[in-house]
Amino acid sequence: MIKKIKKAVKGGGYVIISGFTTNGSHHKTTAAKGRCFLKPRELKKLFSDFNLIFYKKKKILDQGHPDNHELHKHNVVRMLAQKNKMRVTAA
Repeated sequence: MIKKIKKAVKGGGYVIISGFTTNGSHHKTTAAKGRCFLKPRELKKLFSDFNLIFYKKKKILDQGHPDNHELHKHNVVRMLAQKNKMRVTAA
């Protein structure tokens, strides 16, 4: 999916991504349900050819889900990056 996103963004365009990380124990139980988690610094590596504008890891409080009403925390990463503009050379 990341390859498709990077290809679809035009030069000078932006990508905003927020996702769960593998930090903490919560990812082990939900990964088995087909959910995707980002490894430490994975987004930075995947978008190393973009200009990183904002990158932050944090722990958020989740108010619960329809099947689980308990308050719990998630480790997330949030990123804003800009694709480099294509250079046009004169012939």
